[in-house]
Amino acid sequence: MSTYYFQLGNTPQLSVLELEYLTKNKLEPVSNQLYSLKTEDEIDITALQRESGGLVKTYQWLANIETTSPSEIESRIVEYLANQTGKVIFSVTNLSYEKIEIDDLAAIKKQLTAQDVKSRYLDSGKRGLTAAVLSHQKVHELVIIKDQEQLILAKTVSIQDIDDWTKRDRHKPYADRKKGMLPPKVARMMVNIAKNLFESNKYPNIHDPFCGSGTILMEALMMGCSASGSDLDVNSVRGSEDNLGWLIDEYKLDKKIPPLYLLDAAQPLPTSTANKINAIVTEPFMGKPRPQERELKNIFKGLYRTYLGAFKNWTKILRPGGIVVIIFPLVETENQTYDLNKLIDKLSQLGYTTMSQPVTYSRPQAIVKRQLHFLRYKG
Repeated sequence: MSTYYFQLGNTPQLSVLELEYLTKNKLEPVSNQLYSLKTEDEIDITALQRESGGLVKTYQWLANIETTSPSEIESRIVEYLANQTGKVIFSVTNLSYEKIEIDDLAAIKKQLTAQDVKSRYLDSGKRGLTAAVLSHQKVHELVIIKDQEQLILAKTVSIQDIDDWTKRDRHKPYADRKKGMLPPKVARMMVNIAKNLFESNKYPNIHDPFCGSGTILMEALMMGCSASGSDLDVNSVRGSEDNLGWLIDEYKLDKKIPPLYLLDAAQPLPTSTANKINAIVTEPFMGKPRPQERELKNIFKGLYRTYLGAFKNWTKILRPGGIVVIIFPLVETENQTYDLNKLIDKLSQLGYTTMSQPVTYSRPQAIVKRQLHFLRYKG
């Protein structure tokens, strides 16, 4: 039996859903951004970390801690570090929210020296070492976690490749910050969820009808999927083509730039695409990022028409059983909630069924929140 603790990013609900699909296991909450998995199955944590968009770090159980006394905690830490080879660089972080006196680590270093183990301690702060630090030097990062009523000593076994995510987020040739940018990590989670909802050994053919700068298409290619995209803005189509060409060259992918069309989402795609798309993964136009409250009623009326027209059009290109992973806007004011929930009832008449509860997430201080919906097209 192995026990892992997953440190999640800024969208924990979405991250949990993605990880449960990738691991094919139910995760248990430890805190808002920390979930546990106890399993007898062998899990390739390195591969899981590489595939996931929402996983920041993975910790693995080392030992139970029966008391909060410094002597017991020190002995557990020394027991682990003394079995490592070479000079040991280590850190200890208390993630348990228990008051534990481990600020003076001289006793640990002294015990290691007595066992002929050279060591150096890195101060990790309250939240642990950053991915940047862990990526560039070998450090034994130890953490103390409270899982239900049990204190746990665990070690970091995988970390997010922050440099790689930053490269795809900020170094691609085309970006339009005025239109808003879907983070690559969120795009990756959406693609992974669509892949698993597809319920097939084959990868789905993913289409993004609001492709913007091509972020979803880029992550689809990274995960081995076929892809296509469209947008009504010529700069977005050209920019997506540039970004996808850059991605293929940068990562040496055995892929061609996928088909891109200059089309409104409600316009039909070429007849060659009819019933060949398994999944639509997209963040449509969300309206103004900072609307005035008096504008919201008309904004959401317009968005309702846009989304409905798109869903009607997608019945012509989706295969029966096809998946839609789509972001809806949500605005909550003191007086009223504005959303597109009425659209869900209408979509059932077109052959779409919801597959699970939507997941809501947003950046701090954002007026327009994002509500991720998951649907299947029955055909």
